[in-house]
Amino acid sequence: MHRLVVAVFLLALVASSAFAQSPSPLGDWYGALGVGGKALRLVMHITGEPGAYKATMDSPDQGAKDIPMDSVTLVGSHVTLGLKMASASYEGDIDAAGNTMAGKWRQMGSEMPLTLHRSLDGKPVEVKPDKVPEPVRPQNPKRPYPYREVEVTFATKTPGVRLAGTLTLPRGKGPFPAVMLLTGSGAQDRDEELLGHRPFLVWSDTLTRRGIAVLRCDDRGVGKSGGSMALATTSDFAWDALCGVAFLRKRSEIDPRRVGLMGHSEGACTAALAASRSADVAFVVHLAGTGVTGDQVILAQAEAIGRAQGLPEETLKAAHKTNSTIYSIVKARKGDIETAEALRKALTESFEALPEDQRKAMGDPQAGIAAQIQQVTSPWFVHFLTHDPTTALRKVRCPILVVNGELDLQVLPDQNLPPIRRALAAAGNRRARLVRLPGLNHLFQTCETGSPSLYGQIKETVAPSALKLVCDWVVATTRTAASRPTRVPKR
Repeated sequence: MHRLVVAVFLLALVASSAFAQSPSPLGDWYGALGVGGKALRLVMHITGEPGAYKATMDSPDQGAKDIPMDSVTLVGSHVTLGLKMASASYEGDIDAAGNTMAGKWRQMGSEMPLTLHRSLDGKPVEVKPDKVPEPVRPQNPKRPYPYREVEVTFATKTPGVRLAGTLTLPRGKGPFPAVMLLTGSGAQDRDEELLGHRPFLVWSDTLTRRGIAVLRCDDRGVGKSGGSMALATTSDFAWDALCGVAFLRKRSEIDPRRVGLMGHSEGACTAALAASRSADVAFVVHLAGTGVTGDQVILAQAEAIGRAQGLPEETLKAAHKTNSTIYSIVKARKGDIETAEALRKALTESFEALPEDQRKAMGDPQAGIAAQIQQVTSPWFVHFLTHDPTTALRKVRCPILVVNGELDLQVLPDQNLPPIRRALAAAGNRRARLVRLPGLNHLFQTCETGSPSLYGQIKETVAPSALKLVCDWVVATTRTAASRPTRVPKR
């Protein structure tokens, strides 16, 4: 769920006309913004033709890729870029050689210089003097690994959709216990890469070195996996997880009695939902998962993060009121037209209540309102708002380890751990263990505030205390499971 709230600098593109003699803006443009003493890399990909340019933007340091832009303006050599709902704009001039765009980035009243450099061969260019080195991530393992890697694919219940991933196997004969890793919300790759961190690579490496086979996959429509995230929900992801479990149980290197699921954030809820549907799931590791409906989670995290960022209380109250209204409209599940009209009315009223300077900075709000309506009425978001994860947890009877960070501002432990505890008690699950780890954030990094804005500045990917706790528990749990009778799947 970290994808929902991590702040991202977005570019906007304001439409206009283009002259035939103008230099072409086509290509990949690289640059960096100075933000809070740090450098924030930006990459813009501009395609199309005069009068019909299109663009997407990447912010590598914030884990954002392929952000669609509204439009591209080119007048002479002057380029204008902007995204109204982000209250941001960029204006720059392409030099005579056509390879540099020098200008300024403006957002919410602030102004920063930004020079972009174009790559003509599709390869990243060296950006001087604002070139930013790759972030230091000392926990990322480096090859050669002391275990085997196998590229795999398996079919899902959705016709024609296969997921692709990496299966890491300890050295030796086996059969080995195994765990499938499940990512948080948003389209993510098999390493759950974010802000230069690759937490699933770190988890996989650590577990495999301890004798546990690990399967980690690209999400639907990401990397080498087929399908699309657009119409899928957490329920679909749970079926995907069970297909992964079935795939593992049929492999000769894997002990079918000892195949579990380990999910992070939304992935934790996915793991519990899958375990509630099938006894083939031998154990569950529930990392930073929720215990209340999605609307409650978002409202609480928005308030916690906003307060950590120093936003005024009146701003937090206004946002809470607007968001509560929007979520209530979506949860009412009326007709599509009626829901859209109610949302448009609520969002328009919220816009009109803003101070005049903020309204002017945002420009015409209609495009932004339409985009928000599309987002909050998407199948995934509607399911997320209404899904109560404790319904599944009350049916989980296999061993389960629930771990939350004390400083998690996205899934607040005080809000979510108590209902999780009650649900597992109602299930009569005597093999449940709940742990609140001090000093850790949503990604299980050691931190001081838990603010998502600091994820990328922390060199640590996963705290050693979290790695040890989880790996020790998985090893001990699978060792116990080895003594139980085998349920061999059909091959």
